Amino acid sequence: MTEAEALEIADTPDWWMGPDGARDAMRTLRAALGDIATHTGRVFLFRPGGFGAPAVWLSAEDIERFRAALETEAERAA
Repeated sequence: MTEAEALEIADTPDWWMGPDGARDAMRTLRAALGDIATHTGRVFLFRPGGFGAPAVWLSAEDIERFRAALETEAERAA
């Protein structure tokens, strides 16, 4: 997934699961990135595929990259 794709779906609710399991998994990518920021240990996000959407696995590096892209977008909008 690219930064542009992440920005496009940032506020669309979807099943984003992290190391906390399926708890509160239905959330936006923006919310999931915020939730994962406080997690220690192994960091990842996963969106299972289905209904025409591909499965997405985000590593710690992806998470940092997308968090930075969302912050930059927010700064531009302010």
